[in-house]
Amino acid sequence: MIYTLVIIDDNPDDIYTIKRLLKSDAELYNIVSFENATDAMSYACKSQIDCILIDYNLPDMTGVEFALEYQNNCSLTAPVIILTGQGNEELAVNVMKKGISDYLVKKNLNYDILSKSIQYAIEKKKSEIKENENKEFLRILSEETKTESVIKDAKVRDQINFEIGSGSLTRYHVDLLITFAESKYDTEKLIEFFIYLGQ
Repeated sequence: MIYTLVIIDDNPDDIYTIKRLLKSDAELYNIVSFENATDAMSYACKSQIDCILIDYNLPDMTGVEFALEYQNNCSLTAPVIILTGQGNEELAVNVMKKGISDYLVKKNLNYDILSKSIQYAIEKKKSEIKENENKEFLRILSEETKTESVIKDAKVRDQINFEIGSGSLTRYHVDLLITFAESKYDTEKLIEFFIYLGQ
C-alpha cells in the first residue's frame, strides 16, 4: 500500500531533508510538499491523505492553527505531526493536547524517529476509524434488536434486512414499520407500500 504524505514547510532545505530521510521508503510513500499552509489546506481538504508533516512556524499560520482548522473544516482528516526547529517541553505537551499525533524536533530527526512517528500516526488513525465503525455497527445492531423485539416474524425481519441492504428501505422506513407493527398493522403490506413509494 502506498501512503500519501503532505509536507508543509517554508524552508525548501527542510523539505528536502525529510524527503531524503524517507528515500529508502520511496515505494511506500507518495510525498506532496507545500511551502505555505494556505495552499496545503486547499489540497488537504479535497484529497485522500494518510499523514501531514508541518512546520510549527509558518508565515501564514502556525502548525497547530493549521491542524485545528483542518480538523474542523475537512470531512476526512489525516493525522498531523508537528515539526519544530527548537524543542520545548511545555509546547510539546500543549500541542499533544490539541489532538496532534506527534511533535518532533528537526535537529534530532533521523530515519528511525521519522518513520516510526509516521507509521504510528497512521496506524492510530486506522484504529480510531475502526473504533468509530464498530460504534456505528453497535448502533445499527441495537436498532435491529428493537426491530426483532417488535416484529416477531423472522421471515418478515429477513425481508426488511434484505430491502435495507438493497437500498429499497431506509432506516426511516424501518422506524415507521416498527411504529405500525406495534399498532398491529400488516407489516408485509407496509413493506410493499414503502418500496412502492421509493420507486
